[in-house]
Amino acid sequence: MKPVHISERIDLPTLYLLLTGREFFPNASGNAINSIYIADSHGDTLWVSSGCEQLWGYTAQELYGKNVVDLERKGVWKPSGVRKVLEARKRVAVAQETAVGRHLHIVGTPIFDGKGNLNRVVNSAMDVSRRDRQAGEGQDFFFQSEAMREVNRLIDRVAPLDVSVLVTGESGTGKDIVARRIHRLRSPDKAFVKVDCGAISTNLLESELFGYEPGAFSGAERSGKKGLVEAAGDGTLFLDEIGEIPLSLQSKFLRLVQDKTYLKVGGFKERRLNARIIAATHRDLAKMVEDKEFRLDLYFRLTTLPIHLPPLRTRRSDIPALVDYVRARFERRFGYSRQFNARALACLANYPWPGNIRELENIVERMLLTAETNTIDACDLPGAISGESYEKGVDLGGVMPLKDCLRLTEENLLQMAWRKYRTTTGVARALGIDQSTASRKLRKIGGPMR
Repeated sequence: MKPVHISERIDLPTLYLLLTGREFFPNASGNAINSIYIADSHGDTLWVSSGCEQLWGYTAQELYGKNVVDLERKGVWKPSGVRKVLEARKRVAVAQETAVGRHLHIVGTPIFDGKGNLNRVVNSAMDVSRRDRQAGEGQDFFFQSEAMREVNRLIDRVAPLDVSVLVTGESGTGKDIVARRIHRLRSPDKAFVKVDCGAISTNLLESELFGYEPGAFSGAERSGKKGLVEAAGDGTLFLDEIGEIPLSLQSKFLRLVQDKTYLKVGGFKERRLNARIIAATHRDLAKMVEDKEFRLDLYFRLTTLPIHLPPLRTRRSDIPALVDYVRARFERRFGYSRQFNARALACLANYPWPGNIRELENIVERMLLTAETNTIDACDLPGAISGESYEKGVDLGGVMPLKDCLRLTEENLLQMAWRKYRTTTGVARALGIDQSTASRKLRKIGGPMR
């Protein structure tokens, strides 16, 4: 490794490039590296830039020589980004909370010598505290997969453009997060108005969205009502689950998207839409067009700039970073300090996550609230996720009663069949028993179906 003379006179991106061979560019929201932290293969601090005191509450001199795990135990930060790199032996992204109340995005990079030995860890720390406060429910996502890197690049490209965007993906993949991020990158100080098209009845959707004039219908307020389009002002109008809009109203949505004009219910004066439209759906709009459930012209208008979010099961490399990020967020909320060990993380990474990020958030929150120790193991996870943690091995090295051997063998077969088929019908078919018997036996062993 070529020696590098480290000086505070070297700007941080250049230092990062010298030590890692990777260039760092601030993203579209203007975030840049706030500090760089260098440790050796044992986690002992070798060097840290001057921004450390603002982020962690310690001067560089106070941190020199200190072990990152010891500092983690003292509560200086949680978790330690250096520790995560040393454990994984690869580049990782970590959401970190510090003792002085900062929320950091840590990117840790291992440095190997010519023999493949890890001898340095270089961490870049980005302060995202202000972004976290602005994000509210729509937190940014952290990721490692190339699929999500492409999504992130696409978001950065389309955010400045004054055009409509359609975000697609399964339920729970983070479509709301993408919409809020696009909004913050372009107009963070403007209104963000979300309309859940699937949660508002057909009779109310038009009046809620466009508003109505005084006396427009029986029971209407005398002064009329301002609609959500008007409330969005020159910010963002987020039409969530746009595939749920009834066909009878789609012509009015087409006018809104295409011409950026609309009429209030009971009105004749054409009004102007000033907000940017972002739409989202988990449904296959192209299939809906074929089935005559969605207008073709509206479909073309919405799909000018599509962003598709892949399901979590196709980007398993993102799971550890997401677990860390969600865990840190819930820790701030509940005050619990928990860690997932390697076995638990392996189970989380292997689970197919049919509910995607939303399901992962719920599981992490449940573990934080119910775990009896600060280290969460595979056996603490729900049976459907832990899988083999419920298997009971049959020790044939010693003599045991035949009935016990048969019982353990049956339980193993049930566990293996459940992991493969995931339904009681599939288990029953594989084991040659009826479905009610399979269901009863699975409930009896208290494993995967709990």
